[in-house]
Formats: sequence, structure tokens, C-alpha cells
Amino acid sequence: MVKCWCRTKYCLRRRRFKQSGKCRTSCRSADPVFGSVNISGNNIQYGYNLGVFLQPTEKLNIGISYRSQVDVDLEYSDADADFTVPEGISALFPDGGVAASLPLPASLNIGFAYQINDKWLVSADANFIKWNAYKSLNFDFEKNTSIPHPSIPNVMIPVLADSESTRDWDNTMTWRFGARYTANEKLDLYAGLYFDETPTNDMYYTPETPGANKVGISLGFSYKLNNKLSLDASLLYNEGEKVDRVDSNSGFAGEYKYRAWLPGVGITYNF
Repeated sequence: MVKCWCRTKYCLRRRRFKQSGKCRTSCRSADPVFGSVNISGNNIQYGYNLGVFLQPTEKLNIGISYRSQVDVDLEYSDADADFTVPEGISALFPDGGVAASLPLPASLNIGFAYQINDKWLVSADANFIKWNAYKSLNFDFEKNTSIPHPSIPNVMIPVLADSESTRDWDNTMTWRFGARYTANEKLDLYAGLYFDETPTNDMYYTPETPGANKVGISLGFSYKLNNKLSLDASLLYNEGEKVDRVDSNSGFAGEYKYRAWLPGVGITYNF
């Protein structure tokens, strides 16, 4: 299911419609009217995965996997646009179908694990993601509307028009490193580190999909309660660089900072 949102601003006095989170050009109307639209849809698309596992020696394992690109194409019958606006202008923003296309990029992953001795195992992998397939985010509304120009006869001003928003994302790499230490027959300790590049284009940076180069650190353990049952716990901390960006499509400007703590607890049962 693909969902997105945006904020709409309609200026009654100047009959101007803007779609953005923040407008640099302000309306002079004493009473600007705000609204919103929720776009949701679902469809089924198909792709494929390929993988190879190699064990050159008893201590070294190598894995290679590839996931194909999948283009999620939504027709009018697959997705809906639901507008929430004041009743006085609701006729200009009719609910209806919407068509859109969103690529889920291809990726290639290469990794290895090496058993140094009975206590230590180390691993690393590199993940390439072909994000340059994401060129733009476009919405084709089934029902477009317009209003007459206030001073030019036979000229219509678009109100609900199709939306085109440039993205031009870049390909990225993610690097991951990990280690496992076997303390005893029951307890394994884990540690990890990763570096994740952002695919976002600085010129077309939007709050719906903010991105930043990130670094993450993780710690965890696995404790065997018995021969079949084990308790697992982990803690991941990741942080993205602070950025100030302006979206050239809408003029929306903002400061973005990303930080997260992600704890995890699990139970593993071996049949």
C-alpha cells in the first residue's frame, strides 16, 4: 500500500491554490483557507530475488544476493484521493481516483563471515541500492478542476491540477560490520556498526522522505535457556547528520535532524 500526504492552501480573494507544507508566497486574503488530501492505494507487482552462498573454507562463508527493481504502478481504480476542505470550496476538490508510479529500487548485497576461533566470529557486508530510478513523484488526478480568470475572458485557472514533484535521487552504499563473541555454552554477545548513505537530492529535499547520511551502533546478546529456547535482546542507536534544505519544487524549507534508539527483545525456539 502506498500512502502520502500534503497540505493544500487556497486563497479565496486571489483565487490562488498552492500545494506545499510551507509557502514562501503568502496570500493577502484576510481569511486563508487550509485543507488536506490523503492519497492511498494498493496493487500487486512482481519481482525476483537471486542468491548464492559459498563456503570456500570451513571458517569462511560468503553470500551474494540480488533483488530486482519493482515498479508500483497505480491506475485510477487502484488509488483514491480524499480531500478535506471547507464546504464552500469542496466542489473544486472532488474525491476520486488517482494514478501514480513509484519504483522500488534494485539492490545488490555482498557479505562474508569468518570464524576466527572458537570464541570470535566477524562479518561484513556491502549493500548497493539503485535509487537513481526514483526520478519524480507524480500524481495524475482523475478529476481536474479550474476556475475562470477574474480579468481575462475565456481563460481558466487550474485549481486541482496533476502534481509533478522532481526527486532525482542518487545510488547509495550501506556498509555493515559485526562481531560475535561466544562467552560460554549459553551466552553469545554481539556488536555491530553501519554507515548508511542517503539517496536524497539536496535540491529536492522534502519532509515526506527526509534523508541524511547515518551512522549506527548496536549491541546485543543471546542466552540459551535450554536446548530449544533462547532469549535475545538488542539495542541499536543511529544518528543522521543535521541538514538545512529547501525543496525547489515547493519552496518548503526546514532543518532536519535524525536520532533514534531502537531496543529489541525476542524469544527463539528451535524445533
